[in-house]
Amino acid sequence: MCANYHPVTTRDRFLQYFGVERPEAVPPPEMAFPLSIAPFIVRAQDRVEMERDLQVGQFGLLPFWAKEVAFGRK
Repeated sequence: MCANYHPVTTRDRFLQYFGVERPEAVPPPEMAFPLSIAPFIVRAQDRVEMERDLQVGQFGLLPFWAKEVAFGRK
């Protein structure tokens, strides 16, 4: 798995490539590292199959057996 990535930050690219709008309330990060907040493009629920939504969430993987969220940084 990658340790970090450069998320899309400009509104026009979100619209052009994914057909979604970036929320104004959350400033886009320049880099997304494990446990940082980043944008995610997901399939819209209860709508046409190819429609998408943009959600903001915590980037990274955390195994079920990890006792602390900080383990995700390792």
